[in-house]
Amino acid sequence: MTLTPTQPKNQEIEAKFPIGDRAAMRDRILACGAELRIDEIHELNLLLDRETDPLQSSFQRLRLRLSGTVATLTYKRSLKKADGVAFREEIETEIADFENTRLILERLGYTTRFIYEKYRSVFSLADSFLMLDDTPIGTYLEIEADSRERIMEIAVLLGLDPATAIAAGYYQLFSEWKAAVGFEGENMIFLS
Repeated sequence: MTLTPTQPKNQEIEAKFPIGDRAAMRDRILACGAELRIDEIHELNLLLDRETDPLQSSFQRLRLRLSGTVATLTYKRSLKKADGVAFREEIETEIADFENTRLILERLGYTTRFIYEKYRSVFSLADSFLMLDDTPIGTYLEIEADSRERIMEIAVLLGLDPATAIAAGYYQLFSEWKAAVGFEGENMIFLS
């Protein structure tokens, strides 16, 4: 999410933290003066890749997202991961038609490799953004700021242990969860 005004354009610095009690974390976020920007919106995310010369092998991602009624196309490239914080290039643009964009990408050789859903609430806190995500594998708080130090400062303010910071994306977290619990599904989706 390229929202932080103090970050250079197309750069993302973020860390995820596993959260046990979503309601308590939401209360702590609001108590520290954060402003609710988006409340519990459903997100459908498609990670797309090619059969030959896959993006994933070079630490790149192509994501098509539908967040409520807003569709975006995002390119991400991992620059580095350090102490639970991910530093990425992120180029994102809003698109008019989710399904037609998916079809265009499919015609160009990109197929959906992974689908993940979440319910996301977005908060702003001074120069940073906090995203509280309910996913099929648990609740996570993403903190996005202009530096690792600022991320950890916010984590401590919210009562989180900086040692629990995770630099991984949801694909990796799902893969690890799937292996740990023996889940045989291929996508991180809510089952009805």
